[in-house]
Amino acid sequence: FRSTFTNEEFRSVINKAKYSTSIGPDGINMLILKHLGSTGVGFSTKVLNLWLTTLQIPDVRKDGEWSHY
Repeated sequence: FRSTFTNEEFRSVINKAKYSTSIGPDGINMLILKHLGSTGVGFSTKVLNLWLTTLQIPDVRKDGEWSHY
């Protein structure tokens, strides 16, 4: 098991996922993720890696909102 992912790996997984407008419990759907630019991918990858390495959900994700960070 790898403990972290690169931006390219994160982007690759998103690109392989089906298009969906269904909204998950965090309020984010796949369509939004597929349209992330490089800054959004970088931020998302950092949050994912922080969660994976600490096994704790970062405060930035606990409220289900990313837009104000």
